[in-house]
Amino acid sequence: MVLLLAILTLVWVSYFVVHIVDLLIKGYSFTIVGNIFPNYLLYSSFPNDWGISYAALISGSLVLVLIAAVFKFINEFRIKHKADVYYLDGEPARYGKIAFNMWNYNTSKPEEAKEASSRVASLFKVLKSEDTTAERVAARTQAEWTRLYIKRTVGITLNFLAILAGWAGIILSKFFLGGGSGTGVLALLLRNLPTVVPTLINGVLPQVIDLAVSIEAWDDPSTALKMRVARLYAAKILNALIQVVAVLIFYRGPIELFGDTRVLTRDCGYVTCEDQIGTTFFTLFITDVIIGTAASVGVAFGQMAVFKGVGMESLAYSEFKPPVQIIKVLYQQIFLWFTLPHFPAVVPIALLLWFIQFRVDVFVLFKFNAKKVTPFDARDSGTYFAMFYAVRTGRSLIPFAFTASSHRCAQHPPRTSNTPEASNLFTTPSQTPGHPLHLRGVDVLHLLCAQV
Repeated sequence: MVLLLAILTLVWVSYFVVHIVDLLIKGYSFTIVGNIFPNYLLYSSFPNDWGISYAALISGSLVLVLIAAVFKFINEFRIKHKADVYYLDGEPARYGKIAFNMWNYNTSKPEEAKEASSRVASLFKVLKSEDTTAERVAARTQAEWTRLYIKRTVGITLNFLAILAGWAGIILSKFFLGGGSGTGVLALLLRNLPTVVPTLINGVLPQVIDLAVSIEAWDDPSTALKMRVARLYAAKILNALIQVVAVLIFYRGPIELFGDTRVLTRDCGYVTCEDQIGTTFFTLFITDVIIGTAASVGVAFGQMAVFKGVGMESLAYSEFKPPVQIIKVLYQQIFLWFTLPHFPAVVPIALLLWFIQFRVDVFVLFKFNAKKVTPFDARDSGTYFAMFYAVRTGRSLIPFAFTASSHRCAQHPPRTSNTPEASNLFTTPSQTPGHPLHLRGVDVLHLLCAQV
């Protein structure tokens, strides 16, 4: 993913440099839109004759994303296949394969020898843990099975209710709580609720899902890991898609998500609704990255301070949870790829933010996290994670089809007027192949807003 973003960053930054130079030559009026967005980075700043190059870069970006997903899945499947071949003869020689495996005499560095020894010791622990689990399951009575089924029913129900509550909270914040045009603290809070509430919900969901899976008491740690990943994926990715659909309904209309009947009117600070859609997705992306990163650091330091204060510092090191980290990135990628067709400047910004997030996550991992206590065989986990990555990539194709559609952008139509300026504000879709709508210039905003 880092290499993919680096390539896309190089391409799009070069494209924007040429684009800005072209705007300077043409005497384009540079302004700030929405308080923070330079208008020369927005969709509406690209002239009609740039449509082919813009569409080509969007399509090329899509191809790179698909290639990365395919290579990821193939590589993980290859690793799993090698592990499966190693275990082809089954149970009898499990310990013997490890104990009598030839030592690699090319290992000359002390740290490499230590790593190899640790790997062998870890394999023995995994086999011993699997045997212990198998013995415990075989000795389980009918009453114990009944109690276990009750626990799993309670855990699954709790998990399902938490996911439904998260969806309800996001829908409520998007359609009913957002708003307010005043300048007070309450109005400011209401305006930012649709952005902040999903991030808060996504921060709570992993804890609830972890509690539910713990209640269910799965015997195999690998199964428990997959349960956490699948449920967290269902919760957070669907949360992201709910937000995406809400934004498209707001600015495109509820009929097929591309109609002309909008729930919200476009802010007069934006030239086209594509601009506002792109900046809205971008805001959702950076909000999740920034708040999520700050929260992980804050929770880690706060937990350490609390346990140090009560003299129990050893309990401050929480177990590292791969599902949370994996789904977090997949969730953020949903917004990244939906933002790209409308606001391509997100690519270099995403590369920078993800680098910072990665460094912070590594810091928290080594300073405040501990290894999993119970070892388990994770040779098929990579393929399992790659499957979710592939599904996420498939969902990310939606915005490209959305941008390539022939539907006209549903923004404020010019009112009836005899002035030539009002009749020539918009070009028709037939005049602008590949672009649903394009305004003639930023200066028409004042006329447009005055008419509305």
